[in-house]
Amino acid sequence: MNLNFTFFFIFLIFTSCKPTNENKTQKETIIDEHDSQEYPIIKIGDDWWMATNLNFKSDESYCLENEEVNGNKYGRLYTWKSSLTACPKGWHLPSKKEWEKMLNEIQNENESPNTDYYQVIKKDTLN
Repeated sequence: MNLNFTFFFIFLIFTSCKPTNENKTQKETIIDEHDSQEYPIIKIGDDWWMATNLNFKSDESYCLENEEVNGNKYGRLYTWKSSLTACPKGWHLPSKKEWEKMLNEIQNENESPNTDYYQVIKKDTLN
């Protein structure tokens, strides 16, 4: 597995998509209009994030080890091109700035900002 694929997989595990509508009502789930799948969402700071990985099946997506059960468990993997259109309506992949803001929010909320979880995410995505 090459480094770019590994990074993209890790990126999707922790982020999925982020809403573009700043006046979004506070809900605990959203329904994807692509395929009617329901996804939990979580508010971190002022922004909403998907709490699970996206599992929308497109022509350019696939499951880990090509096993559909892995898609249901971990979400699907996307080519860069398909990732740009796979997000539910009103959502998008986060920019580096949005990602860093979310990491800072997590760090500020934790009593111990040097937790393994925070350090792994920061190391693997911001370097």
